[in-house]
Amino acid sequence: MRQTVVGVFDSDAEAQRAAQALSSTGIDPACVHVTHGDDTTLGSSAATTTTTTHETGVMGRVRNFFADLFGPDDEREVGHYAEAVRRGAAVVKVDVEDETRLDQVRDALQNAGAVDIDERVESWRAQGWSDEDLGGTSTAAAATNATLERDQTTLGENSAGITGTTGSTAGLRATGTTEDVIPVVREDIQIGKRAVSTGGVRVYSRTVETPVSETVQLREEHAQVERRPVDRPATAADLADLKDRTIEVVETAEQAVVQKTARVVEEVRVGKTVEQRTEQVTDTVRSTEVEVEHIPGTGTVGAFDSDYYRNDFNTRFAAEGGRYEDYEPAYRYGHSLRSDPRYADRSWDEFEADARRDYETRYPGGTWERMKAAVRRGWERTKDAVTPDSMQYGSAYDDDYYRRDWQTNYGTLGGRYEDYEPAYRYGHTLRSDARYTGRDWDAIEPDVRRDWETRYPGSTWERMKGAVRRGWDRMTS
Repeated sequence: MRQTVVGVFDSDAEAQRAAQALSSTGIDPACVHVTHGDDTTLGSSAATTTTTTHETGVMGRVRNFFADLFGPDDEREVGHYAEAVRRGAAVVKVDVEDETRLDQVRDALQNAGAVDIDERVESWRAQGWSDEDLGGTSTAAAATNATLERDQTTLGENSAGITGTTGSTAGLRATGTTEDVIPVVREDIQIGKRAVSTGGVRVYSRTVETPVSETVQLREEHAQVERRPVDRPATAADLADLKDRTIEVVETAEQAVVQKTARVVEEVRVGKTVEQRTEQVTDTVRSTEVEVEHIPGTGTVGAFDSDYYRNDFNTRFAAEGGRYEDYEPAYRYGHSLRSDPRYADRSWDEFEADARRDYETRYPGGTWERMKAAVRRGWERTKDAVTPDSMQYGSAYDDDYYRRDWQTNYGTLGGRYEDYEPAYRYGHTLRSDARYTGRDWDAIEPDVRRDWETRYPGSTWERMKGAVRRGWDRMTS
């Protein structure tokens, strides 16, 4: 819960030193606001404050700011702080998110010289000032008003919605909001596609030379002249040839001739094929689940008896070490189980697994085995105080009535009465739920639907809501 601490200082220099001292202690400088009479940040949001005090003029807006900060009922205290500002005091306003640091902030402001408003008021009174002057603007304020009229931007920033005040000393006041906010966050998932490189092929072509060796037979012709000596008588033929003549013999030779022809013996085709495949994408998304636990009143299961459970702890668990405060959440959790409709009419053995999951969600850390005996003791303590009938609003659950209603309205649609029975029973219990007290069906239906779908995931609300409404109407009448 955020708290706001206000300190008043005699001068701006002292206020600035206080702001520096706060920063040195780890306070976020963005949470520290220093304003004074000559500052251009004094007075703006006071003109639009949420208090019921509607004063006009610069000092009126300053008073309205302090009224919003401390509460309009503390008019005298508001007037004292406003008078300090009118007399030239500087204001240090600190927004504190962690309540454990309130004392640290107060000490830092006191050490830096924050004035004691009560003492300062007594000093003013000794000079002739009185509380009757709180509602007006004195002559001495006129000069200050001229400055305040033009300097309007920060005093009152972050002060809207402050509802509670706590007193402090040395000119310090702390205020705080009364609500905590739990942001409900949900992650969504979107599945898309992108192209990525998974490799490929690169084809090169080049010319290579390969030596080839073949054997071939080549023929050569050579002229041959041979002279042979003879001794014989000449014949007529020899005499006939006795004339000039020429004989030629041509020599020939064969040479190897190389002739090459090219043929296409193979083709290499380069391309790609396209294939489609289906891939199942699995991931997780996170969301905030806010569980609202109904704390039963004393008329339902009986108040939590701290003395009883402390005695039980001393008897059963103290010897094992630890403190009662460690076991007290487990006792309280078990004490609340009897008012939870999820566990109605069920024995401990039947719902222990469900209770364990619920407990470990609320109290993570793996302490169930150590604490389950305390949880069970809390459940057993209230088992005689709560029965299924006493949990209903006005009367016990009438199974025959709802079975006849099912036969009339849903029997011809198929299914069994047992499918609808949880919806009848759930609607029957709604009147005992404090969340829905004093509200009509149209107002609660969205909340009831969310609660139903949380308890019974997979069940169709549109199919079952008529049975839930019947249980609700039954208890209304």
